[in-house]
Amino acid sequence: MTYWLEGANHTFFIFATSSVFAQKSDAVIGKLVIYSDIDDTIKDSQVLDLFESMLRAEEIDLAFPGIAQLYRETIKANPKSEIVYVSTGPNWLMRYSHERFLNFNQFPVGDLYLPGWEDRKTFKYRTILADVEKRRPDFVILMGDNGEGDPFAYDQIAKALRQNGVRVFTFIRSTYTADEGGHPLFQDQQPYKSEEELRVFLNRIDALKSDYPIQTTCSLLFTSL
Repeated sequence: MTYWLEGANHTFFIFATSSVFAQKSDAVIGKLVIYSDIDDTIKDSQVLDLFESMLRAEEIDLAFPGIAQLYRETIKANPKSEIVYVSTGPNWLMRYSHERFLNFNQFPVGDLYLPGWEDRKTFKYRTILADVEKRRPDFVILMGDNGEGDPFAYDQIAKALRQNGVRVFTFIRSTYTADEGGHPLFQDQQPYKSEEELRVFLNRIDALKSDYPIQTTCSLLFTSL
């Protein structure tokens, strides 16, 4: 069940506990490419805690609940779609661990890009723009988190792609609070905390078919002026 609660300056959109079916006639039209970060986006890596992140680096059972299935459903809903994993973890250190993690949790098959000895701060910007030039998608989804540099990098990527006529949607997992070191988001970046919230947002941009149930608990999804 869906409720709209209006206040003086805000409208609140709330889903109550139930199975909700999105009513979308078609999935995204055209070629879709999803570019997904790994640490703290689909894996609970705790990268802002150096000691904890070292302990978790080789763990393969730390996927955020429901994300692998949601990625698979998005790929299935869009026959022309592809997924690419882009992480700033050094290739020599993290490739084997990331590949094991993706395979163990049954994430969709896709290329995995990791930096060598080059500048890690600009790695995602350079790599994703070069990959888009190769794949030529009509529609790009950028998946990241607020723990390190994703908000800034994705903002720069989105601006460059939109200038070339590519539709871009950016989703940022709110993994950390501001007090914990979480970075602020840029305009047009959609925050989310759970698979349920992300599913609603993907349905809203027609990236999923209409026959997948949305299991929700009572939660505030967004606020608009």
